[in-house]
Parts: sequence; C-alpha cells; structure tokens
Amino acid sequence: LKAILRAAKIWLLLAVLFLGLFLLGGAHGPWNYYWLFTIVCWAVLDICWALAARDAKPAVAVRQNRLALLSMLLIYALYCLPLSSIPLLGQRVVPRFDAVEMLGALMCAFGMGFAIRARHVLAKSWNAAVTLQEGDALVQAGPYAIVRHPIYFGFLVAAVGMVLVLGEVRA
Repeated sequence: LKAILRAAKIWLLLAVLFLGLFLLGGAHGPWNYYWLFTIVCWAVLDICWALAARDAKPAVAVRQNRLALLSMLLIYALYCLPLSSIPLLGQRVVPRFDAVEMLGALMCAFGMGFAIRARHVLAKSWNAAVTLQEGDALVQAGPYAIVRHPIYFGFLVAAVGMVLVLGEVRA
C-alpha cells in the first residue's frame, strides 16, 4: 500500500506541476500526443510495479532511499513537464516527424510491456533488494528465455522511444 501511495503522490505532484505550467503559459505549440502517451506508459508501469510489490518477498532491512526517490522525481519532471521553451533543455536533437514519434511511442509501450511481463514472470521471486533467499531459482521462462535481463532491456527500449518522441536534450 505504501508503494502504491508513493507512486500516486509522485504522479499527482507531476500532474499539478504540469497543469500549473500549462495555465501559466509554459506549454507552447501543438500538443504532442505521443509524448503524453509515453508519460501514461510510465505511470502505468509505476502502478503495476507498486501492485506487484505486494506479493514480493519482504526485503531484508531495506530502508527508503530518499535520494533515489528525489532522483526519480527529477527525471520524471524533466521529461513530463512542458519545458520545451527552456533554452538548453528544449533544444531539439531529433527532427520532428510523425513517423519517428509514432515509432518512439510504440517502442515505449513495447518496452514497458516487456518489463511488466518480465516482472510478472518473476512473481514472488522479485525483491527490491538483491538478496539470495531460500527457494530462489534461476528463471528461464517467458522474457527470460529471450533476454538475460528483460526488465533492463524493456526500460532501455522505452527510454530510446521516449527520446524519439520528445526529441529534446532533456529526454
């Protein structure tokens, strides 16, 4: 429940900041619906991760890392907030084409889906802290039969897709 509430708080804070910047005139130009789609992909991932954490083995003395939480919030804010008008952050590095943005959105959705599927295959073997526990076994089914680290692979594909969609330095 704590993980779900933490994810909900982060996304609620981002939504308030987004609306605030929008109302203050920080969001310019036509809306990029592919960009909004990738933001929703990350929100879905966070909720799925928090829900799946309910069934995970309890971690051994893992304390909440505030620096990691702050880093995640900063990364999400840089990508999710309408900051295109900021000189360095809004500099385009990928030309704007609908086909490229659509490909990026599909890559983001595929990467998120792949990572979520890999997390579900791990089921109760997954743990936030890397620990060896009684009954652990090497998982070789599902995405783990294709890629050695499918969660990282999914995140990497999604991140490349996000860069293609937004096309700015901040991505």
